[in-house]
Amino acid sequence: MIIDDDSNQLSMLHTILKNAGYEVTSAVDVIVGIKIVSEIMPDIITLDLIMPKMGGLEALRHLKEDAKTKLIPIIVITSSEKKEDEEKAHALGAKDFIKKPYEKNLLLSAVQKHLIP
Repeated sequence: MIIDDDSNQLSMLHTILKNAGYEVTSAVDVIVGIKIVSEIMPDIITLDLIMPKMGGLEALRHLKEDAKTKLIPIIVITSSEKKEDEEKAHALGAKDFIKKPYEKNLLLSAVQKHLIP
């Protein structure tokens, strides 16, 4: 599951993951994305931090506090340069923190590493 409000980033992530053989669902709206996550229970989530309506850290907190979704691994992918954002994301339960722009192989390695078996 990809949650990113930037349609270009979302499209690029979707293409990379789909071409790697993953079934991909995505949402450009974080609130809709959280709802979809609870409905489909994906094996992994990539989550942007900088989004309108609800920030990625708040979304991460919400997903990790929900008993139904708390075990789903979340990889934060963001353009944020703030070290405190990375620290907060890990403290809230993010499995990985990847800064944009990222290398395709780094993304695929992180997904494979953290994917629920």
